[in-house]
Amino acid sequence: EEFSMALSLLGAKPTWSDGTERVSGIEIIPMALMDRPRIDVTLRVSGLFRDIFPTLSILYNQVIEALSNRDENPNWNPFIKEKKSPRVFGPKPGTYGVKGDFDISENFLIDQKEIGESWLESSSWSINGNKFKQDLEEIKKRVVKSDTFIHLQDLKETDILLNADYAKHQGGFAAAKKIMGGRSNLFHIDISDEKNLKIKKLKEEISRIIIARASNPKWIKGMQNHGYRGAAEISETLDNLILYSQLTNSVNSHLFDMYYEATIGNVDVFKFMKDENIEALNSMKRQFKELYNSEFWKTQSNSIAISIEGL
Repeated sequence: EEFSMALSLLGAKPTWSDGTERVSGIEIIPMALMDRPRIDVTLRVSGLFRDIFPTLSILYNQVIEALSNRDENPNWNPFIKEKKSPRVFGPKPGTYGVKGDFDISENFLIDQKEIGESWLESSSWSINGNKFKQDLEEIKKRVVKSDTFIHLQDLKETDILLNADYAKHQGGFAAAKKIMGGRSNLFHIDISDEKNLKIKKLKEEISRIIIARASNPKWIKGMQNHGYRGAAEISETLDNLILYSQLTNSVNSHLFDMYYEATIGNVDVFKFMKDENIEALNSMKRQFKELYNSEFWKTQSNSIAISIEGL
């Protein structure tokens, strides 16, 4: 889906072998048939994607090269101005994920400069099939010029607050953009239902998750049915919410209010976590206290303030 979206934004489309599901090549859409300029898209792929789909990076690089050699207005075709500049990046061959210290269990405030530099380093290898080259300056150039960062989600069973990798990926980019100068728009696109795509700003998606899932009594009741593991997931949701708050500035204070009142601010949930997973409870108590004393959470509730002081 990511490659298909990128091709569409570039102004290109795949050609298919008749009667098969195999792509035989790429067709460039003429500028005369487009009602907009071509949009410059850089792909940051995962280590797993890099290893499983090497031919897709080859295909994408072929499209970029073809576009850079077309006789078109450079104001409508940004690739003409930057010939030979790579557009597919990922981690070093043999490595996976985004490196960096995202652990807030001991040090609540994370070093955004360190995280941004780690994201750049973990994204600095240009990829063309099985050919790799470290291009740190090129990925920096792409980040500086970026206006928008898009993350696509294709699974209905999870969301971006259930796994720290999402915060590392999106938050790491936001930190990198910040240290390079400026900010980009952050978008989340739900493609789990191809007939009903949902496009939201990251801030809107986080709000939706807190309201619909994380602070929903039905979800919390479901976690209580899972005992120790359920309590851990309640705690991990808070950890990931804090990462997003620090790295992307996409979490409003009222969302922390909601999550506190739905979890350890609730007597029954507090008792459940104390009985089933005291480590998770202590972690949440510590994190909420740190939040309360930080710039990231300014509660308007006197009852919450009194409750936090008593933890």
